[in-house]
Amino acid sequence: MNRINTKLKTAILFFCLFSSYILFPQEHTEDMTGTEKKLDKRDRPFVIFNEGLSAASVTRIIKKETVSNFVWNDILTGLFFSMETKQMQPINSVYRIALYYPYSFTFRKVPQVPKNVIRYATDGFAGILFEPTMWNFFNFNISPGIHFLFQNSDSWNYIHLGIGSMAGVEFPISRHWTLMVNGFLSLDYGNLGTNAKMQPYDIVYQYQLDMGVRYSKKSPNNRPYIKSRN
Repeated sequence: MNRINTKLKTAILFFCLFSSYILFPQEHTEDMTGTEKKLDKRDRPFVIFNEGLSAASVTRIIKKETVSNFVWNDILTGLFFSMETKQMQPINSVYRIALYYPYSFTFRKVPQVPKNVIRYATDGFAGILFEPTMWNFFNFNISPGIHFLFQNSDSWNYIHLGIGSMAGVEFPISRHWTLMVNGFLSLDYGNLGTNAKMQPYDIVYQYQLDMGVRYSKKSPNNRPYIKSRN
């Protein structure tokens, strides 16, 4: 148990340190006259917030040579909350956290009945944010980064750590309201939890789908569907 706790603390510490480095890069200022140059209020970095519903599919595979692979699949539903930096040079970043309830389990596509009703999962993602401006009627963004998952089950406490990428489409409903749909894919190392010795996995990957909203006065939409009279 002490060894598992040490692994969990190490994984969380690594994730937090990397997230902090991405989210809060140091700003460089130029001293041109010997006094500090004040930033215009419109040019100052700020953060916007998103929230909504989320669903995830977690697949764990043990390869077998003589028989077909052992495949476990869990379906999770829950809520997500994310933060995005704006005007944070040289590049913006995103941090996302989701809370899930695992409600469906299959082994080789056969439904499994869990014994423990109280289950939960916590999912985290931190990445750099790219926002190409190619279309006028919606906004597209993509974020590569690192992924972390903690999930408890009847047998194990799973801890996943790996790389992931999130792609999203934003629909500017009005000047301040935005509807968003995000897709997420990760490839993880799934043997940091209590399953490491008894049931190590060869392949672990995850899909996620988010549907959320954002209300922001600091980052208004330039081409909203619903024009404001103000």
